[in-house]
Amino acid sequence: MMASRRAFAWPAVLVLALVVAGTSMLSTARVYMIEQALCRTYYSTVSPDKILPSGSVPEQECKLDQIQADVALLSGCFHVSSLVPGLIAAPLYTRLASILGSRTVLLVSVCSFTLGICCFDLICYFYGVFNIWMILFTNLFDLIGGGTTLQKILLYTYIAQSTDQDLLSNRLYFVSVLLLGTSFFASFFGSQTMKASAWLPLMIGTFLCSLTIPCVLCLRRQAREKPKYDELPMDDVSGTPDEPDNDEHEHDEKSPGLWSTIFRAMTVDLPLSLSPVAEALKDPLARVMMLIFLIIDISMAVLVTFTQFASALSHWSLADVNAVTSFHLVVSTTALFALPVLSNWLVRILHSTKQRVDLWTASWSTVAKIIGMVGIGLAPTQWTCFTSLMIYALGYGLPDALRSLATCGLEDERSIQSLYMGIGLAQEVAGLVGSPIWTTIFYATLDGDIPLPKGSHFLAAASLLGIALAIIIRVLAKRLKT
Repeated sequence: MMASRRAFAWPAVLVLALVVAGTSMLSTARVYMIEQALCRTYYSTVSPDKILPSGSVPEQECKLDQIQADVALLSGCFHVSSLVPGLIAAPLYTRLASILGSRTVLLVSVCSFTLGICCFDLICYFYGVFNIWMILFTNLFDLIGGGTTLQKILLYTYIAQSTDQDLLSNRLYFVSVLLLGTSFFASFFGSQTMKASAWLPLMIGTFLCSLTIPCVLCLRRQAREKPKYDELPMDDVSGTPDEPDNDEHEHDEKSPGLWSTIFRAMTVDLPLSLSPVAEALKDPLARVMMLIFLIIDISMAVLVTFTQFASALSHWSLADVNAVTSFHLVVSTTALFALPVLSNWLVRILHSTKQRVDLWTASWSTVAKIIGMVGIGLAPTQWTCFTSLMIYALGYGLPDALRSLATCGLEDERSIQSLYMGIGLAQEVAGLVGSPIWTTIFYATLDGDIPLPKGSHFLAAASLLGIALAIIIRVLAKRLKT
């Protein structure tokens, strides 16, 4: 049984890798496209002669604080708009996955996600027709399929179901290493190709995301859960008695169609769409985990501003910043490679449990992130800033260690899915709250509204991580003792 279940885990990992590679390529060029559009708008009224015949503006001319403040505002709004559809639609589509099957819902999700990316490309290409602020509406396509939030929930559920609990943290570390390596090569390759043309990483990223569509079709179908309204007698729904279906052909004829199923899921199951989160909230440990993920992800949302912050700090080009920044993924990959070996060694040497070692990993990973964020916020030069980023990268094993701690003791699919649903929504809320907070503070420091250093938002984020560390040490350590 386990062997057959593992058969569909690798396609799930491949889909995750393609999404990471595609979005890494896209993120390399997106900030540049936004900067160019706003810079073009600024100089079209101030100094039109600085706009080249190709429609672009020399990047060094775009490093004015006024322009960078607008870039920070639009980039932050775009990031927030990418989170809202997932926050709204993910619970409903998670419920719908138990009716239609995870593969069907994932297929809808990746198709709509790719369509939104194509619309972003069109808006940037036809800059004379579309206003750059229209990119905010491209994320509405995620309302159709739940966006990357739903994709991660369902794909990580696939992986968790195919792995023994004792091996789960190591498998998650391996997946994270693979995704980090993919992100590194995609980011570095994207930064190099952007020096030739910003359209190259944009087109390659779009192509990689489109490849997720055939890969989802390779996922093995899962057994569908019977929805709650099917557990009721038929007369409670339609007024007719419930009769057994002995004839298979007759049963197929009575099965509702796709649109009927979707409509019923949206009308009958809409009040139940948040039931996985409600179930997760019943468990005290799950509540603590969701709170920890909420605080940690609010603080880590500050990295949305890092590329622009590093570029504005020393007037570096975005391509150079992305090239150097991508090497923090090498540090993260090295740390994740070492964690499984170190974890198993500590279990043997200290005669401890895997859960206690995961707690130790989570604590020290948080410390590394705090030191890194403080260093970034106080960095006098770009090299100090990048060194601090490398220290921050040493804590990359934090989410996987916490997921392993949260999953211990859970065996059935619904419990795991409920937990990941709760964690996923906590992360979405964190991004929705954290991104505008840090973007607003960064925008205000650039615009001169707040008399604070440009790195103040990183120091504030580090203080939130300190709160998360206190909860991890006090609450989780106490629960493990019991």
